[in-house]
Amino acid sequence: MTNSPCPDIMKFAEIENKIALRTVRQYGQVLVHAESTLALLHEFVAEIHETRRFFGAYLGQVINFSRLAVVSLLRLHFAQAGWCVRYAIEACAKAAYCIGNEDVDREVLAYNDKGIPHENEGFSRTCYVWLKERYPKKSAKLKDAKDAVNEVFAHANINTAMSNVARHQDTLVIEPFDRLPAGRLELMLYLATYPVLVMMRILAFEINRSEDAALISSFEGRFADCVQKSRRLNLQVENITEELGLSLD
Repeated sequence: MTNSPCPDIMKFAEIENKIALRTVRQYGQVLVHAESTLALLHEFVAEIHETRRFFGAYLGQVINFSRLAVVSLLRLHFAQAGWCVRYAIEACAKAAYCIGNEDVDREVLAYNDKGIPHENEGFSRTCYVWLKERYPKKSAKLKDAKDAVNEVFAHANINTAMSNVARHQDTLVIEPFDRLPAGRLELMLYLATYPVLVMMRILAFEINRSEDAALISSFEGRFADCVQKSRRLNLQVENITEELGLSLD
């Protein structure tokens, strides 16, 4: 077994960029949908009052890691994309809780014996329980998406490991980029974009109930367009929502 040539970090980043530009052409309308959905996610909150700093912080994580999931797919790093999806979903639960409840500072923060702040150990569970009770169907959709990521990408396993191994004549070569069967790239991108719509719907509901944040005026119309586009694409990408039990209703 041999390793593929390992360039320096800057050269590796250059190769990644070239791969991303080449891969873009393989996604077609699924990538267009992902871009419009991520653009809305980036813009859909018009304002946040300074007292809702934790909501803003967790919302930023939802936005950043949803984007990184798509970028990772374009760069052919599929496990990395899965981790980003999981991180965004976890941040969404905390963002929703922080805008949906008053005076959360003491719930979020704890301090060690040196006075250094850190997230309260029980805060994650508090958010997940609250989200499940408040949005049982949408919470279940996000849990299904997270479970799917955990099943495939949470730990080292033979399926992801083999995506980095290629055969060259009689030698196995370790590749730095993942490989998927033809046509599966669109499926992966669709599945990375799907949770974004569910997360935005949850967060929008909570923002509308709050006096400390506001949505952009065009949100509902643009969101409806993204949902309709997602449903149309479902017919093109192996009936994903039917196969995996996913629904945007």
